[in-house]
Amino acid sequence: MNEKLKEACTILGVSENATKEQIEHRYGLLLKKARSRSKAAEPESNLDSQVTVEEINEAYQVLMGLTKYEDPSAMKPTGKYEHFFYYYKWHVLIGIILVICAIFGVKSYMDRQAEKAAEAAKPPIDVNVMLFGDYFLEKPEQISDAILQAFPDWKRVQTQLTIVPREPKDPYDMALQQKSVISMMNDKFDVYIMDRPSMEAYVRQDGFIAIEQLTSSLPSDLTEGKVYKTKTDKVAEEHVYGVDITSSSLFKTIPIRGNEKYALIRFDTKNKEKSLELIEWLIRSTKP
Repeated sequence: MNEKLKEACTILGVSENATKEQIEHRYGLLLKKARSRSKAAEPESNLDSQVTVEEINEAYQVLMGLTKYEDPSAMKPTGKYEHFFYYYKWHVLIGIILVICAIFGVKSYMDRQAEKAAEAAKPPIDVNVMLFGDYFLEKPEQISDAILQAFPDWKRVQTQLTIVPREPKDPYDMALQQKSVISMMNDKFDVYIMDRPSMEAYVRQDGFIAIEQLTSSLPSDLTEGKVYKTKTDKVAEEHVYGVDITSSSLFKTIPIRGNEKYALIRFDTKNKEKSLELIEWLIRSTKP
């Protein structure tokens, strides 16, 4: 019998084979003696008088199974391997976690290196194009393919779509608007195709180049209605910043859901010459 059980039997004064009724009887008797002792002037000198009420209650709960206790002999491992895992289970668990983290770390590193190698193997980008406005196009790469067909000497054109809801109606639209602001700050594309509200907002913040400053050969038949001319926060004179390309043949073969489309060149583009070539081609494609 476990030492805890033996001690409980000794405290209650019952045998190890005592029945539940005998334990209940003995428990009640000891409680009565304890209460009478607390009222007496002098404690009794027998064994019962040396046992406190707390000890009686604890012994009763152990014998009746009301208190769970652990048998130390049952807890100790018996075999060689059981002994190892008993004492070193946390070390093993932490070791496994570290190995898993190392595997994922190595895999992530290798994936990044593979992406860098794949990117390095691609030809340099001739021009970046950003569709920025209340548009929708399932496959923006269609724009890239069409431009490459128009410029056979170019090897690579990258096109991206940033949706800017014109009239936000729900939290999703608000999130898209916030994302568009971050995109304008971080995604430095060369040529932007924008709707009028987006164009007006960012041109006035000096986000784009005045096109006539790059070339003096803008088509003479571009009417006032086909260009966006305005002042900016830093430039007091009016300049042409955007050209209306809504009627371009490009959008007849690749339908983009949205309203008017203006072509602009970002102020910090690294590909001014090719950006201007693309703008001029888009202007020519608007003619019947």
